[in-house]
Amino acid sequence: MNEIERMVGVRKAGVCEKCGEEMRFDNLASMCNTCFLVGPEFKDKIDLVNEPPHYMAGPVECIDLIESLELGYHLGNVLKYLYRHKRKGGLEDLKKARWYLDREIDRQELRG
Repeated sequence: MNEIERMVGVRKAGVCEKCGEEMRFDNLASMCNTCFLVGPEFKDKIDLVNEPPHYMAGPVECIDLIESLELGYHLGNVLKYLYRHKRKGGLEDLKKARWYLDREIDRQELRG
């Protein structure tokens, strides 16, 4: 468990009822994110590295938006977690976004 997972209280939640993959999140869903987003029959056909479905919603891919706005690491992560929270991590992603926003606020306050 990493620092962010400890802070937001991530816990193991069991296995996906469709594919058997171990799941980690803070809700009571019965399927992993991939099976929920694209269905278990398409799980092996999607590219989770280059085109993850939870970042492909809408007309602009999340990373393209972050780069075009030149947000940097902390604010880029805030946008990333807000962008995907309805399709992937739910409340956990909102807590992660808040954690990164708080870090950026602290960093800017220290700089004066």
